[in-house]
Amino acid sequence: GRRNLLGGDPGAMKIRNYLLERGFTLDELKGTDLMYVERQGLTKFLYSKGLNEQLIKLSGILTRKFGEEYHLIIPFRGESGKVEGFIGRLDPDLEPVDGVRSKYKNSFGLDKSVPFLFHEANRDDVQTMMIIEAPLDAILMRAKKVKGVTALIGDYPSKDAEIKVCSSKPPFIMLALDDDRAGREATVRLLPQLSGAGKRV
Repeated sequence: GRRNLLGGDPGAMKIRNYLLERGFTLDELKGTDLMYVERQGLTKFLYSKGLNEQLIKLSGILTRKFGEEYHLIIPFRGESGKVEGFIGRLDPDLEPVDGVRSKYKNSFGLDKSVPFLFHEANRDDVQTMMIIEAPLDAILMRAKKVKGVTALIGDYPSKDAEIKVCSSKPPFIMLALDDDRAGREATVRLLPQLSGAGKRV
């Protein structure tokens, strides 16, 4: 978990340096639940704790390529705030994305109908919900004390996720999706839906 991310393992140090370059401080990293996962070691640890193959698969923590090409793992919390899955971030030295690998990979069975950090942004005391794309950017903004940030999971968010943000509690919405084809298409699609739901965008 966080201990591995902040430890002396060369792989963890590489991921940690990448996060520091993105704008995190060490103290901010300590306050997150970001994890560095090495597949073989984690597998041994989980079995040593009595988990069987079926339970490990259901958890999603050892989804294909997690701990191999996706060492940085982000716990995903549902609307209740409980961990319901994981999102892997592609190792930075495997970029640029080549059409085969995605920057973010969802764990087995992850519910894409709920945006990332939606449970924190969809609150009565939040006036403005900021909608972005990347979960890691959402964590960084939260670490910088920015409230109301939520991230759509994947380049093409599910219809259910779009419905969630349109029916959310904050009256103001700030759309800050990426300036690429997928981001522009999602913006064009969301704007009339949000306006139709009475949101000020």
